[in-house]
Amino acid sequence: MSMLRRTLKGALRRISPTYRSICYAIDGISRIEEEQRKTKDMHKQLVADTCREISYSFSKNSESSVKKAIRPPVEMTLPIVDILKLQMVEIETFSFCNRKCWFCPNSFIDRSSKNDYMDEKTYTKILKELSLFKFKGTISYSRYNEPLADPVIFERLEQARKILPNATLHTNTNGDYLTHESLNMLKEAGLTTLNIQHYLAHDATFDKQQIYACIDEMAEKLGIAKPIKELQHRKRCGKKLDFDGIEIQMYAIDFAKTGTNRGDSLSTIQPISRVKPCPLPFRDIYIDYDGSVMPCCNVRSDYAPHAEFIMGNVTNDSIFSIINNENYINFRHNIIHNVSEFSPCNTCNM
Repeated sequence: MSMLRRTLKGALRRISPTYRSICYAIDGISRIEEEQRKTKDMHKQLVADTCREISYSFSKNSESSVKKAIRPPVEMTLPIVDILKLQMVEIETFSFCNRKCWFCPNSFIDRSSKNDYMDEKTYTKILKELSLFKFKGTISYSRYNEPLADPVIFERLEQARKILPNATLHTNTNGDYLTHESLNMLKEAGLTTLNIQHYLAHDATFDKQQIYACIDEMAEKLGIAKPIKELQHRKRCGKKLDFDGIEIQMYAIDFAKTGTNRGDSLSTIQPISRVKPCPLPFRDIYIDYDGSVMPCCNVRSDYAPHAEFIMGNVTNDSIFSIINNENYINFRHNIIHNVSEFSPCNTCNM
């Protein structure tokens, strides 16, 4: 196997200017194999220890029962991620947001006085690296900006659709800049799915019928056909719609009950005591407008207490080298083995 990897690397060096990035992927596979071996040994020892603790004899039936009882989900057992299984890349193409919502750190972090853009070269670099393994997951234009506040979103969508023809292109919006015309422009630019979020005041009553009425009013304003059906979601109250092929969800969330404190940055949302690992750092990556890569949607590079969770920067390094670097591996290790003590994840309800 090692001889095969050396041969592949040599061949890639000769035929591809992007061989270094691909070699990172090959090295990542090697590290995954090593972690799988370690995890298998750890799991075997855990089974044996558990059998002893509960005084089971080592019959095949009892050992099999213990294995089934304590086996964690497969994607949560390794601190290293197979980049080929990456599900979502969230990209913040600029910094501006026009709101200061009570359930968001933008309530005290300035995102409205100026607009800093992600460098276009950095943005297209991200897309081209993802194209190396024919990324078919989701590119989400979100983070902590209002994605539709600047018309650059249309150009960025067109670039993504050209470079990643099989990816799902998604964005969230507060709806303030959304019109029938901009919906048409989003469609032409290649947008696949759209979430329109209806935000309630801190002291507002979460009234489902009132929320449905607001959604119907917004749909009429945008020239969207009547909602297809009510949205079935444990945290969202809303409806599903369609606009000429764009799948739309319009909804409200009762943040007072189901909101997250955004990595211990908010006092307006009550923390919880987390005991189970979170899947987000194992399947998604989050990239701020300055190129900083974050492991989760609830931590951000422009909040000083979260600076230690910057995994790297795609401006200078490849996604391949960042996604399984030492910082990321240590973060995921804590998620797997120490989540109840690992701040800020231990108070998050995502």
